[in-house]
Amino acid sequence: MLIRKATILDLKQIQNLYTIARKHMIEEANLTQWADEKMFIEETESFIKQECLYVVIVDDEIVGMYALIYGIDETYNVINGKWINDYEYVTIHKMAVKYYRKGIASEMLEYIIKEIKLKNISNIRIDTHKDNISMNQFLLNHGFILCGVISIKNDFNNVDSLRNAYLKIV
Repeated sequence: MLIRKATILDLKQIQNLYTIARKHMIEEANLTQWADEKMFIEETESFIKQECLYVVIVDDEIVGMYALIYGIDETYNVINGKWINDYEYVTIHKMAVKYYRKGIASEMLEYIIKEIKLKNISNIRIDTHKDNISMNQFLLNHGFILCGVISIKNDFNNVDSLRNAYLKIV
């Protein structure tokens, strides 16, 4: 397994990964998260330009991705609940895998933890749609603590989207 920063040349495989992730979400009755493919691709391209989108490669195939954002993420400034602490943190966005139940997401998380420990950061924040059953369960199984709910403006249908907000201390 190789983890590296994504490039614009990866966009076609990333779109394929997006399609697989959306199909899985729909199967779980998560109908609105990542529903706007155009917006998803625009965000992905922006993350690539910011050099914060990573891809996971196995046998020359992109099988996972995530954005790792250092510094304050304004998305988390308002929470219905309470963060456990206000220490420096990284944020994970757009985490997706091509194959479920293969341990790819766990390996991504282990890699992220190693990377942030090298920078003396001990907090990870992440959010997911309440209907994203797989991701909510993954986060709880990997020691994330549900701290509350945040609201994200959803440009797809112009409605605020409520997300479960988690924190992990490493």
